[in-house]
Amino acid sequence: MESYLISAHFDLTTPDGYIEKLKIINDKTTEAIVKIKNISPVFVGYHLDKNQVFFNIKSTLAQIGINGTTLDFELNKAKNSAEVKIEIKALNAIAAYFIKYLSEGCYIGKLFACDETRKVRDPEYLMRMFGRCDRFGKPLLSFGSKDREDLILEKIEGHTIAFLPLKQGIVTYDPEIKTFLPTIGKVLKHKNFKTRELLQLYQKWEEGKKRIVNKNDILLVKTAPLHIRTVFAKVSDKFLPQGYEHMSASV
Repeated sequence: MESYLISAHFDLTTPDGYIEKLKIINDKTTEAIVKIKNISPVFVGYHLDKNQVFFNIKSTLAQIGINGTTLDFELNKAKNSAEVKIEIKALNAIAAYFIKYLSEGCYIGKLFACDETRKVRDPEYLMRMFGRCDRFGKPLLSFGSKDREDLILEKIEGHTIAFLPLKQGIVTYDPEIKTFLPTIGKVLKHKNFKTRELLQLYQKWEEGKKRIVNKNDILLVKTAPLHIRTVFAKVSDKFLPQGYEHMSASV
């Protein structure tokens, strides 16, 4: 009998879903029906209220400037599948140029279940992971090269919030990114292709540049890399500086 404890099963996320239908609203906005198959039968979202489940768009799309807002979804536990209706919006010039390359068959994200009972209550639960490894020798928790020094964990409103310091600078794009955007549209039709690494070829780190959000644009910033083997981390907009909102690639 197959165990739900093996790595192929995830009870808080679904596999990536692909665009089944597209409806163009204007040159910066489309509505998409996203089909998700092979969802784990133990996916927690089957039993939660709809307001506790949302669509997490691929990081590659968010970094380009594409945002996805969940409009509605239907889960079919009998078929282990889901249909998600989302609004796809281009928030900057690069995204507005790219959006026409999003087509049926592109894998663009997954559902995530925000189960309140699964939140980490005590920061010590995470702090104990520092210096420990799994059975394959990989660290359970690491943050950059300094480990725990710059990672601030606090218990707020009954659960753990991590505050990550930003690096001094911003990420911008090489002007040649436009020539690569059609390729991203094609690559997204291959479910397991790592598009984020390809996108980094056109990104430039501008050390010391001020973090200012320009009109009709997004702000790309960096922290030290945070890796947690056994816990999901979700960006909480309420703790961001006033007026800032994270893209929908928040898990």
